[in-house]
Amino acid sequence: MKKLFLLLVVLVIFLAGCSSGSFDPRKEEIRALLNRYGNALIVGNYELAKSCLVPSGPRDDNFDLTFQIIQNIMNAEPQYLQGVCSLPLFGVVIDTVQFQGDWAEVKLKSRQVCGFCENAWVIPYPVPVPEYAYPNAPSVPQNVSPFSQWTCFENFFLIDTDTVLVKKVGDEWLLY
Repeated sequence: MKKLFLLLVVLVIFLAGCSSGSFDPRKEEIRALLNRYGNALIVGNYELAKSCLVPSGPRDDNFDLTFQIIQNIMNAEPQYLQGVCSLPLFGVVIDTVQFQGDWAEVKLKSRQVCGFCENAWVIPYPVPVPEYAYPNAPSVPQNVSPFSQWTCFENFFLIDTDTVLVKKVGDEWLLY
């Protein structure tokens, strides 16, 4: 019985050491905010994208111009058009978040657009990334070719800086 108890204690200590212990729901809320903002920009949902911003903050003040530039890029770049990649999704991989009161400084490891792309190896830009923001592809829609690959590309224009500031306004985090 002592051996079993000792084995159980060692197992609990081992498993406790394996967990990261660093889960922070605020970080997940911020990641969801950044993904929601990027995806709203991809699909051209002006109201949803604008609702992710601190009112009268710098991103909000420049939003109309930013939105128009992004829509022009989305309509001009072949990897975002239905013929090359379908079901585009924007996602971020967060490196660190430093919280200070109602503010947080977020350092991004990666900003990606993922989708089912035909012949992904021939798209010269952007470069595919090794760590996907969406590691598992969603179920394949009926109109996607069986030759398509789930591919993520580094994206520098939906969120154009590696470090972003977010502010807690009421119950939600917003981009500053």
